[in-house]
Amino acid sequence: YPRSKRKVKLDSLVKMGKRSHMRDLDPLRNIMNAISGKEWSKIDSLNGKFAVELPENASISYTYPPETTQKIPGITYFVSDQNGGVAYFVKYEDYSGPIANTNVNPEELREDVVQFFLKSLVDSEVKNYIDGGASIEGLASEFIKIHERHTIKYTGAISKSEGSKNMLEAVIILAGTAVFTISTISRKGCVSNLKRVLDSLEIK
Repeated sequence: YPRSKRKVKLDSLVKMGKRSHMRDLDPLRNIMNAISGKEWSKIDSLNGKFAVELPENASISYTYPPETTQKIPGITYFVSDQNGGVAYFVKYEDYSGPIANTNVNPEELREDVVQFFLKSLVDSEVKNYIDGGASIEGLASEFIKIHERHTIKYTGAISKSEGSKNMLEAVIILAGTAVFTISTISRKGCVSNLKRVLDSLEIK
């Protein structure tokens, strides 16, 4: 990308991130929907492994590769909200294949081993953005639990060239042999609702 002082649209960052109605009677939720600009709806994943709430019209990107490749099979959901001001990504990856070739039980791993694995996944996600021409400043991470699962949360300011900075918020959740990467990229002045996505996540 040529260097320019113009503001870079969120769309370019969204492309990197992708590489990877029943009426609601709750008044507060209706207000939040009006602010965000889109209704939210529950999505049951096509592989039957999880369900999650996202703004309507989420697109699906299957990433199940042939058995001959080295990539981890999975599925990604993507949608933007607030007139493109916030991008949401929900990625599911299935590590059962690689784990089947070992004697490892993911549920019995030591906490330090789990944390090392989660940190390596964050490093890989960040590398994808950098390889796509973005820079990330102020990257911070912490280990937490979501739905009683080992999780790493990370945040940072992401931009391309001399464009404006956008807020990256993400978590990576280890659930048995599955890994969930749930992230948002928010343009300045827009607020993501990552918490709503996480609260709605049902792991099956």
